[in-house]
Amino acid sequence: DSVFNQTPLSGIVIPTSLSGLANTTFKDSPNLTGLDFSLCSSLTGIGNENFMNCDSITGIVLPNSLQVIGNSNFKDSNLIEEVTFPTSLEYMGDENFRNCSGLAFVDLSNSSLIEMGSRNFIEDTNTKTIFAMNLPDSLQIIGDENFKEINLNTLKLPTGFKVLGDS
Repeated sequence: DSVFNQTPLSGIVIPTSLSGLANTTFKDSPNLTGLDFSLCSSLTGIGNENFMNCDSITGIVLPNSLQVIGNSNFKDSNLIEEVTFPTSLEYMGDENFRNCSGLAFVDLSNSSLIEMGSRNFIEDTNTKTIFAMNLPDSLQIIGDENFKEINLNTLKLPTGFKVLGDS
């Protein structure tokens, strides 16, 4: 945990052998600009708060092997514009993109997401606009308040979802 927490790193070469991220690995690293995990074919899970408050991150590429994203991983990282979600993703915890005011397009349609936790796209201070959000047909559970305080222009709901939260 907290290996590079609060460091001035602006970039990092991520080894292909990486198999997991515990918690708070890069939390509060204000100079970190981009994350490309595409070559990490053994990375199946990301713990909690790993990139929280990383104000310079603009894009994230997650590996095709990733199945689980924990909680609050990209929370309060305001410059994130785009995230590439893998087809293998099955579970997303809570508050992962909370207060990411730069995030304008969310496409999960090619993922295998079954459950999305709560408050993933909520905005606390300003009203955020997400122009399009595509959810996969595999999604069965959508937690509370995922879309609270955002202007959502287009949302494609999955055909087979079973549990829909409060907001």
